[in-house]
Amino acid sequence: MLTQVDVTLEKLPDRWRHRTIVQLSDLHLGHFHTPASMQRLAERVNALAPDLVVITGDLFDGMADGMPEFVEPLRQLSSPLGVFFVTGNHEVYAGLGVAWSSCKKQASGCFGMKWCRWTGLT
Repeated sequence: MLTQVDVTLEKLPDRWRHRTIVQLSDLHLGHFHTPASMQRLAERVNALAPDLVVITGDLFDGMADGMPEFVEPLRQLSSPLGVFFVTGNHEVYAGLGVAWSSCKKQASGCFGMKWCRWTGLT
């Protein structure tokens, strides 16, 4: 499902006004979705020309050894400010080390407990 949400923030720095952020959450790749479905999603996301892509947990579901096949479709996600990932409970269930390994091959930053700054945002 793709839902557009316009957010107005009074104190947002000017350089962040009119930016597009795509948030992907609860994709549960594995048992329910294939690498081909992730490829189609990446194409849909890229068609939006986002400035930033954030994946906010539960990217994988129920696979401790099949995650590497999703690296290439995930690598297709593109945005000028990067693709960032944080884990959810399903990455823990599947094996956090394997999930991080697969995502580090694709995403551009913010792994573990880090504080990130994007062009004036913290």
